[in-house]
Amino acid sequence: MNWKNVRFLWLKSLMLLGFLSVPVHAQAPSYFVNAFAPAAGADGLSWATAFPTLDQALALSTVGDNVWVAQGIYVPSTQTIAGDQRSQSFVIPSGVNIYGGFDGTETTFDQRAGLFTRTILTGEIGTAALNDNTYHVLTMVNNFFGNEVDGFVVRDGHALGGPNPNGGAADTFNGFIAWFRNVTFENNFAQDGGALYSQLTQIWTSKCTFRGNFATRDGGAVFVRTTRYLSSHSFYFDNSARRRGGAVAVRNQSSSNTNRSVLSSCVLDDNTAFGRGGAIHVGAGAQLSPTAFVPGGHLHVTNCTLHGNTSINAAGGGLFANESAPIPPTIVVNNSIFWNNGDGTATTVDDQIGGVLTVDFCDVQGGYAGTSNISQNPQFVDSAGDNFRLLPISACRNAADNGRLEFDILDIDEDNNIAEPNPLDVYLTTRVRQGIVDIGAAETFLGDAGSGKGN
Repeated sequence: MNWKNVRFLWLKSLMLLGFLSVPVHAQAPSYFVNAFAPAAGADGLSWATAFPTLDQALALSTVGDNVWVAQGIYVPSTQTIAGDQRSQSFVIPSGVNIYGGFDGTETTFDQRAGLFTRTILTGEIGTAALNDNTYHVLTMVNNFFGNEVDGFVVRDGHALGGPNPNGGAADTFNGFIAWFRNVTFENNFAQDGGALYSQLTQIWTSKCTFRGNFATRDGGAVFVRTTRYLSSHSFYFDNSARRRGGAVAVRNQSSSNTNRSVLSSCVLDDNTAFGRGGAIHVGAGAQLSPTAFVPGGHLHVTNCTLHGNTSINAAGGGLFANESAPIPPTIVVNNSIFWNNGDGTATTVDDQIGGVLTVDFCDVQGGYAGTSNISQNPQFVDSAGDNFRLLPISACRNAADNGRLEFDILDIDEDNNIAEPNPLDVYLTTRVRQGIVDIGAAETFLGDAGSGKGN
């Protein structure tokens, strides 16, 4: 056990809780992994003697260890259920962090090549059919020291048919924080939370992309219950749920404002739910007895863009809040765009937002009651091409409220200052350019529009 790294992990935990600021990537690597390395002589202690499989490094890792992973395709082999091949998973021990995207020559973290889309963790262990894939590509259970997963594609998990049918990409339960950065989740399937499912573990995602994930019930990409979900500067494209929350579903969370879930500077586009909440569904609480209750979801949506999402058979094409229940959720939406979303109801009232919630400084197609809301075409650079930057003629330009920006609690600019307002937009360019923040996930296009497609 590397006690220097254990001490750092505790300090980092304090930073995550807001008590102090320390460099997040100061840890030295404990083990090296390279899919192209020879098995003979491998001890994982250098790139020259790297383990060829990630499972080898994880089997030796303990609290405070950090694993550097070079580009390549990695398939799990550790069975969490003896004799069940589909239970093979990358089991990440408590307090262990894995970092991908290396080219296999780096000596410092700052030299990382950024080969995130070429460092792949896959659940494809059998035939091309989905139903023989691993239940969960990643497993993080009882991880009270937390984990970081940074710089990968996590794909092809298929939790259906398993003892826990939730969380095709990652199953997290009863831990501290699972923090995913620079991760693309795609083609994962589950009952709840096609990619990510959490109960009793906080889930944080920053600079991530969720694409083509599916849930047979709620949360096509993400389902979070009885805990906190923080998502910053991330993209949700083409996810779907058979019931509620085509991209994200949250419920049964703390009623404390300090423990609320947050989506900040995110784009949610072309997600689909057959029930309520084409992109986002926030569940209500329940009265269990005269003295016992389950709280509803508590969510803030700030500087996000929800476009082209659909709830096929019910209200809330963009977002739905179940406000009619005895214990309604608490939802606050600021500085965000709801445009070209649709639902299956007979009227257009709920196309963008279903339910009663607080909405201010937003651009909502068809209008929505609240402070300084507008209803004008946001004038995206190229929404058909998934580029949601704003043209200079946009009415969203300089029309939001700086005071409602979320704090940079996931340290997007990696300056170790989590007390500042978010300094960057979803495309990682300057957030406030002309003194007043723009409505939506992206600031006005004033230069190279780029592709706009995220990772």
